[in-house]
Amino acid sequence: MYAANEQGSRPFVWFPLAGQRHVIDQRDRNVPVGAPMRCLCDSTHPRGAEGKREWLWPTCERCWEEASRIVGVRRRQ
Repeated sequence: MYAANEQGSRPFVWFPLAGQRHVIDQRDRNVPVGAPMRCLCDSTHPRGAEGKREWLWPTCERCWEEASRIVGVRRRQ
């Protein structure tokens, strides 16, 4: 699910879902409102309408851990 694209950029993006910032596959970033979005933490949430405050939601720790592993950075402390 999280394969790199032809340009070699990150295979995922952060997205606000269900009260947290989750990691989703970048190919899913334009699904319609209400469509399910599968997260790197293995949860699935429907896409909600976006505003400006959702980007300030806390980060899903499981998504952070998996994203860090994929890009090869150490855990934050």
